[in-house]
Amino acid sequence: MISTFNLLTNRYYFSAGMIRSGSTLLYNILRIILQMKYNGNISCGWIDDYDKLEKNRRYLIKTHSINRKLVFGAEHIFYTYRDIRECLLSFKIRFGTEPTKALCDSQINQYLFLKNKALFIKYESLTEHTRLQIEKIQDTLNTNFEPGEIIRQLPELIKSNAFSDGYDTQTLMHKIHGTEMKKFDWKNQLDNDLLRYIENNYHWWFKETGYMV
Repeated sequence: MISTFNLLTNRYYFSAGMIRSGSTLLYNILRIILQMKYNGNISCGWIDDYDKLEKNRRYLIKTHSINRKLVFGAEHIFYTYRDIRECLLSFKIRFGTEPTKALCDSQINQYLFLKNKALFIKYESLTEHTRLQIEKIQDTLNTNFEPGEIIRQLPELIKSNAFSDGYDTQTLMHKIHGTEMKKFDWKNQLDNDLLRYIENNYHWWFKETGYMV
């Protein structure tokens, strides 16, 4: 699939991020801004659906895993991150799959790989100070649309359960997208061995991102 990316002639914007880190909100902000910027002349979607998208000179692609080849061909990369323990618990609640050390490692490794290659946006900043983050995103994209107009067009989380099974191909929201997870729920809902592994191996990451161990 990646081999079909035409990195020499097409322009690619990537909406990346940790799993369950507000990455779909970021994607929709970018989708709205870029569609306005290019008068709709941009194809947007999930990376695994790339070959199904309408052929275009410009693409916005959402992914949780980006490699060196795609970084090389990127016009801009945007990346969301969140307390890794909250990411893993939200993943568990949403998909019913027990998170693993390997999944945790992959998320931190992607964070490391994209440092200095992407505009990093913290989950709390994106969800609590959306207007300010939209302004920062627009600075990178060299646009100046009214943030309120972009916010007005964002899909409502509460309506996600109206979608068919799977995800909506325009917004990439799942049928039941939110988890209504509370802060620190991970203390009682994640495996203790996994929590010890995370806190022992990634103490530096918590210090760097400002999350409390």
